[in-house]
Amino acid sequence: MAKYKAKVTRVIDGDTVEVYYTEEVEFLDFTVTLKSKPRRVRFKGVDTPERHEEGYDEATSFTRKFCLGKDVEIEVFGKDSFGRDLGHVYVNGININDELLSKDLARIWVD
Repeated sequence: MAKYKAKVTRVIDGDTVEVYYTEEVEFLDFTVTLKSKPRRVRFKGVDTPERHEEGYDEATSFTRKFCLGKDVEIEVFGKDSFGRDLGHVYVNGININDELLSKDLARIWVD
């Protein structure tokens, strides 16, 4: 399992976000900040309704309000079949995967 910190720049739907992260690299007497390309993260263990399914708007709206524009920490457990990072996403220490389940906005999804 790997971890990284990132900023959520786009909410694709209730269980997928797009993020970028920065990394500071120090040289002899200066520091360079490198910004990643956008990366998509699929929330591990949860499945929210797809577009045009009942509950889609509520789940997507919740995810947007909870994490859009915020700094997050991501625990990555691998990649899914679409090449997205598969992970747990934390906002201020709160696991959004668990929040979606506890509010009945998602169902358990076995990877």
